[in-house]
Amino acid sequence: MQNTQKNTKKRDITPEETLSLSDCSDTPLRLTLICNQCKKKASYEFEYATVSPERPGEDDDWDGIVLSRIVECEKCGAVDDYRIDALSYGRLIGELLQLTDKDSRSDVVQPKEGGRLIIGVSTLWDGTVVRRPSKALAHLLEIAQRDPENGEAWRRLGNLQSRLCKFSEAEASWRKGLEVDPNEIECACCLAENYAEQDRWQEAVTYLRIGLNVIPKTKDLHNDTRLNLVNCLLRLVSDSLQITDERLALAVAWLEGETLKKEPVLTMSSIDLRKVSDWHALAEFLVFQDVFSVDFTSEIPDDDIPTILERYLSDRNGEASGHSTDFLSRLPLTTPVVRQSPRVGRNTPCPCGSGKKFKKCCG
Repeated sequence: MQNTQKNTKKRDITPEETLSLSDCSDTPLRLTLICNQCKKKASYEFEYATVSPERPGEDDDWDGIVLSRIVECEKCGAVDDYRIDALSYGRLIGELLQLTDKDSRSDVVQPKEGGRLIIGVSTLWDGTVVRRPSKALAHLLEIAQRDPENGEAWRRLGNLQSRLCKFSEAEASWRKGLEVDPNEIECACCLAENYAEQDRWQEAVTYLRIGLNVIPKTKDLHNDTRLNLVNCLLRLVSDSLQITDERLALAVAWLEGETLKKEPVLTMSSIDLRKVSDWHALAEFLVFQDVFSVDFTSEIPDDDIPTILERYLSDRNGEASGHSTDFLSRLPLTTPVVRQSPRVGRNTPCPCGSGKKFKKCCG
């Protein structure tokens, strides 16, 4: 361990980073552990192990290693109360000494090809150093219960519960986070993704809609974070379209430009989601344009007349990636389309008061 310290720097790794760095091998990490309570020796498999670059002190009973899941003794049921067998520990140290692949973007020493070890200090979002997953879980639960109106606390708890395969508990935590903070877009995204993975698409679409509705209210988040979340939501929307014949459109309203009176104009447009070929371009539009509202609609635009959103996405297909905010000036429109009131559906009563359907009257 001391040899590796000379060539590595201390770096805190959040659970999110640890999980992303662990995707390096199809062969799980197998270790033999000895229960501190009943002394039973057993072999367990793990996705990864995070090893602290700092050697634990003499008075510290922690081995400096964080395993990827909670370990429960098969004999006495003791939770995360173990020590690593000497042979397994020796193999871990031997592999650590061979780690040479430094990540150019950080201080973390990543696993070598085929390995599942990471040198770093695993921490929670409040800076608490993780020693055992069960203790980390208990700590986050305590934070959420101490501040039950904190949506982020429930979301962080749900994220860890999900990583530890406690899916029902994670669902409850994410729902609680969304309940106390309706703008918790990540909770909505996590719930949608969770239900989609279980092929519970009706529930997934419910939370997809909630997530899309919240997009305009998350402008205090970093743009990269918002873009990642919106990309995730739209990816799930795309996946949902593969399992249904239902046609669905996305209706968006945004503030754009200025009139001669220096007042912003509210522009509304929609797009048949089955016509979207560049989902990332749509995500960038929702994040970087001054979007006022986003929602699903069953009112499908006319197939023969491209909408503003269709024209924008079509325009982006042949261009290099970039965050343009004046894209409307590049659209091939002879007259700007500006709607100050909601679109009237073809089958809704005509606003003129005739009592007929709009398509049979003024439509």
